[in-house]
Formats: sequence, C-alpha cells, structure tokens
Amino acid sequence: GVTAGGWVAVIEEERVTIAPLGLRAKPTEFGQGPFSLITGTAAGGFIKWVQNERQQRAYFLLLIRPGGVEQFHEIDLEFSEKSRHYGFDLIDAQQEILHPEKGAAP
Repeated sequence: GVTAGGWVAVIEEERVTIAPLGLRAKPTEFGQGPFSLITGTAAGGFIKWVQNERQQRAYFLLLIRPGGVEQFHEIDLEFSEKSRHYGFDLIDAQQEILHPEKGAAP
C-alpha cells in the first residue's frame, strides 16, 4: 500500500472514490448496493479500508459533492471520534477531481 501520506476522497451520494495525493494511481471506488442497511454504505466501506490498510496516520482531504452529505456525515463522525487527520470542502457535481487513470496526480 501507499505509506502514510495523503489521500483525496470524493464523496458522492452512493460512492466514495479515493486516490493518493500527488501520485499517479488509478482511483479506488467504494460503492454501495441498493440495500445499504445490509451491505453497508460506501462510507462504511471506505472507513473499513482505512482501518484494514493501516492508513490511520494518513491525511485525508474529503471533497463532498451535493449528494454526498450523508456519506460525509458518517465519515466525519468516525474520523473525529478516532482523531484522524482530515480536512473537507464542498465541490459541485461536475467538477472533475480524480482522473480515471492518474487519480490525484497533477
């Protein structure tokens, strides 16, 4: 995995897409099925990934699209409870943040 650096996470209504800050890497997507109560939310999948990949010390820049507020709320609660390093900002629905191949690389 990527060492404790930084990650960009784009949070949408039904998915969270992440890529390492400044590195060329295909983004990773966490989605949710139609039965999120059973299969878990996209935010929940992302939170599990943070724990499993031992990314607890990494910095996360969370970018929230208009539909992603509920997903963000779940992540925000978890991250503030666990004292993770993160910042967030609102972005519009169209703004392209993560390139499908290069991710968050300039």
